[in-house]
Amino acid sequence: MIFLSVVGSAISESAGITFDQLIARRDKLNSRQVAVTGFFDAERLILVGAAGSLRDPVAIDLSAKQARDFKRNGLLHSGYVRIVGTFQYVGAPKVLGPPGNDPGRSVPMSLPTGFRGVYSQQITNIAEFVSVSKRKSN
Repeated sequence: MIFLSVVGSAISESAGITFDQLIARRDKLNSRQVAVTGFFDAERLILVGAAGSLRDPVAIDLSAKQARDFKRNGLLHSGYVRIVGTFQYVGAPKVLGPPGNDPGRSVPMSLPTGFRGVYSQQITNIAEFVSVSKRKSN
């Protein structure tokens, strides 16, 4: 009985958060299972807060088998989704400084880091991926 209550509280802590809540708590949620609702951009395989947004994208790590199964089941399209998986965050991109070919040396260069060489956060070990009719309110 004690085991069930401990498991239940661990799941409910991360269940049903919005994309904005995930980003606000990303340091605390690193390496933890999360259930998050956001907009899935199928072209880029990322989760964002709203359609058309590229602010704080989260890479979605699908295995080749998952991608085939999702495509076959009509899930691999852009739209609002609820995803359950393990959230990983590597921190902010590292700034190297301006590029050598920038005469004014005014544009800082970010070192590609993280997942797929671009994203500083991802959801992996996808356990659930479900289309939802609309974005969950904040």
